[in-house]
Amino acid sequence: SAVLKSDAVIVPAETVHRSLLDEIEELRLPFPPKNTHIRHQGICEIRNAPECTGTGPGISRAEILTRIGVASDDPKPIIVLGVGWVQPRKGVDLFMETARIVATASDRPVRFIWVGANFQPDDMRFGVYLANQRARSELAEVVYFFEEQPHIQTFLELADVFFLSS
Repeated sequence: SAVLKSDAVIVPAETVHRSLLDEIEELRLPFPPKNTHIRHQGICEIRNAPECTGTGPGISRAEILTRIGVASDDPKPIIVLGVGWVQPRKGVDLFMETARIVATASDRPVRFIWVGANFQPDDMRFGVYLANQRARSELAEVVYFFEEQPHIQTFLELADVFFLSS
């Protein structure tokens, strides 16, 4: 119904387009719609820099725990991990909203760690919104951002939950 009522429907890949066409056909709607278009998100460039190939130094478990406010003699909090470029499509805002809900409801300490480039609190497009959400939701001691890492294994080992919020 939404496809038929729209002037244009943009999908990010041929696979999504095929799925859309299959659903329209299954629902016995007018077929094929002339208003659907594929706009690819771009190619994935493979870079050879050390930070992209995993040959650079990684961050240690102790460094991660220190940065998220956990002293060496403190019990380990529940750690929820999100990974990806900080942008709206990755659901970072949903990650933070989930952090707010979980931190409020949990009787155990919890930390939400996001690992990925592009968190810029002064960026007027998305960073300011995230920084504001983090401050207003009182998540400064719950949600932590780490830059893109050459090795993510240590984060995965520390995490109790991997949260794919895309």
